[in-house]
Amino acid sequence: MYELVRKTNEVEVNIKINKTNHINIDSGNGFFDHLLNSLFYYSGFGADIKVVGDLQTGFHHSIEDLGIGLGQLFNEIFTKENFIRFQEAYTPMDEALVLLVSDISNRPTLEYNVNFTISRIAGLPLELIEEFLIAFVNNAKITLHVKMISGKNNHHIAEALFKGLGRLIAKHFNNELKGVQSTKGKLL
Repeated sequence: MYELVRKTNEVEVNIKINKTNHINIDSGNGFFDHLLNSLFYYSGFGADIKVVGDLQTGFHHSIEDLGIGLGQLFNEIFTKENFIRFQEAYTPMDEALVLLVSDISNRPTLEYNVNFTISRIAGLPLELIEEFLIAFVNNAKITLHVKMISGKNNHHIAEALFKGLGRLIAKHFNNELKGVQSTKGKLL
């Protein structure tokens, strides 16, 4: 198990990552919880995450600090576990298609090319997805390219991105999903 507590004057982030399929996430925003649940489900890792933040100022500090904490933990995992250095994942969700390519390189770089057509979903400013990824990449010390190939539905685009990031992590560690591969527990 990998654990981290990150405490600032604005936010407290508690994260546990393990090799089970147990996922319990409370980021302070239901839609971001949904995205992180997809990420961890497809990664092959379990997670217990609790974020208590200054939500009266918005979600920025919570999302950014969560990205920092997850990046730090994955950097620790990368130094202790065997991994495959280069990976890519094309991930569709209905009409949306997102490509993610990564290199566990110790050279943090994010190339982000995703265009949402609305500013928020369920209270979450969609610009914070890029902020989360910047914090994650800089602290995990990886190179990550994210490219939206197609998409009209903003929920589908965001979810394809997070499912793709989970799949990318699974591929780096050779974590193969078994059974029905759906967070819903069934297809359709």
